[in-house]
Amino acid sequence: MMPTLTRLILACLLVPVSALAQEAPISAFEGSETLGTFDARFAELPLLVPPLGDRNVPSVEVVEGALTSGVYRRPDGVTAFEVYASYREALEAGDFEILLDCRAPDCNLRLSITPTYRDVFGTRDYGRLPTGTLIYLDGWGEHYLSARKTLAGRTVHAVILISRERGLYSVDVLESAERETGTVTLSEALLGQRLEDEGKSVLDGLFFETGSDVLTPESDAALAVIQGYLEANPDGSYYVVGHTDDTGDLAGNLALSEARARSVVTALADRGIAGDRLSAWGAGPYVPVASNRNEGGRSANRRVELVLRLRP
Repeated sequence: MMPTLTRLILACLLVPVSALAQEAPISAFEGSETLGTFDARFAELPLLVPPLGDRNVPSVEVVEGALTSGVYRRPDGVTAFEVYASYREALEAGDFEILLDCRAPDCNLRLSITPTYRDVFGTRDYGRLPTGTLIYLDGWGEHYLSARKTLAGRTVHAVILISRERGLYSVDVLESAERETGTVTLSEALLGQRLEDEGKSVLDGLFFETGSDVLTPESDAALAVIQGYLEANPDGSYYVVGHTDDTGDLAGNLALSEARARSVVTALADRGIAGDRLSAWGAGPYVPVASNRNEGGRSANRRVELVLRLRP
């Protein structure tokens, strides 16, 4: 393992979130060709993690934050195994916890990498990649590492995917970061207009902890607006409907969407809104408003709506 790789991992982990997109937090293998890079201030990154299920297929965990990704070609004369062994050693030297070291036959790469990453890679703008790069990258995985390191107030996740074709590999690093709030503002007038025109309204400004039904404190402003509207329209009855994207387990998504809707009903009841005016339901991924093939669409699909109910 080359010492420069370890040094870069440790040094760049001191870079703040705001600067994460400006330099690679984990370097490429020395001498590699950079084929494309991508960064986003807030994105999702799926991780293959334990436990292994049927046919040794790993589980999938999705994390959110500031993302930096690179697609590379290893140097001539360097094997896929050497790249894998170097990254594993460097991650361990950097005090990362290895979540999953996935190698056949003990871990099923063929049935896990392509369905997990094909749409993810395809929606990132890496620039002009050589023809077939992403197909060969996620379709011919030979080694896979997911890892995590917790620092003061933040967590860094890393994914290393190494293909056996064309010398390709990728390095993804995601640092936990809060999504910027206030980009969409809900008002009583907007809420009322949507209900009048469409019979429903997305409740902009409601935020939940990742994978949870717990409302975050950033939701208070939106809850106050919804409360104000409901108090100004005391005769109205409504369904509160939770929605998810189509990643993960269907039964889990249905349960989560209903749990989030119930959390909103409970929060409004705590603010004095009569519980019999609101009925919580979960639609899971069944009613998307955008494609689940890209991050923007999945984000739009994760929502809670207020739907006009004609009968109490």
